[in-house]
Amino acid sequence: MQVLVWKYLCRIPLNIIVMLLETTYDVHISAGTLVLMLQKTSQYFGKPYKQILKEVRAAPVKHADETGWRVNGINNWCWAFLKEDAVYYTIEETRGKGIPERILKNCHPNDVLVRDDYAGYKKLPFVHQSCWAHLLRESHKEVTQKTVSEEMKQLHTKVKTLYEKLAETIATPFVLEERQKVYSILLQEIQTISKKAYPATDAKRVQYRITSQNKNLLTALLYENVPLANNLAERAIRPMVVTRKISGGSRSRKGAKTHAINMSVLQTMKMKNQPIIPTLQNHFLNALSNN
Repeated sequence: MQVLVWKYLCRIPLNIIVMLLETTYDVHISAGTLVLMLQKTSQYFGKPYKQILKEVRAAPVKHADETGWRVNGINNWCWAFLKEDAVYYTIEETRGKGIPERILKNCHPNDVLVRDDYAGYKKLPFVHQSCWAHLLRESHKEVTQKTVSEEMKQLHTKVKTLYEKLAETIATPFVLEERQKVYSILLQEIQTISKKAYPATDAKRVQYRITSQNKNLLTALLYENVPLANNLAERAIRPMVVTRKISGGSRSRKGAKTHAINMSVLQTMKMKNQPIIPTLQNHFLNALSNN
């Protein structure tokens, strides 16, 4: 169990874990044997892994994000689907829309999906909240260029003002009637931006993002406990990014599956503030008792 903590929470490479076992516990074991042990662990984690997916599908507010991952040197994608206290990772060969369609199938159509503006999410049959952090970053990037146009400066100010009004309203107690009034006002402002003829290319780029996201930028006004940004998913995907930088990814498809399962279970324990070792013991005992 200590190996699982080192590998999936501390993100220590296997060769270093071999050294730690030798120097700390006088346990001599090869990296290859550790790989087999981790693969066996992923089999034990089959039931909790499926339970995590059920929790994410059942959540009224869910998040999604993805990042690159290499399998045997070939570009793949690591996807994260999550709720406030559980994350389901899967490593796939594609970044296509079929992945979120498969993972999030049979969810309630009134569920809210918080996501960035990647096209693979856009046609999912949910209510969508687009990530404001992405829009603000893109607008800031444009306005800080040396060649920034006056139109872009004005648009950036409008974007920031929109966000501030939205964030201020979200911070107040949820009263649907009041929120609907603000929604109508802000939606009109977004539509005004979308219809304006911006001559400058930099302003047009940001305008396109606003137009394509449209009312999805305002969903949080009409639903409780919906954030304006996809920060939860970005934090959840970060451990995989760090692992990728350390290890370069996975050496095989089986290794990728093992990593996704074990990482999902360990990171979900952390998100739920569960005691790691006792919870691992329970998972192992449950798996053994069902065999």
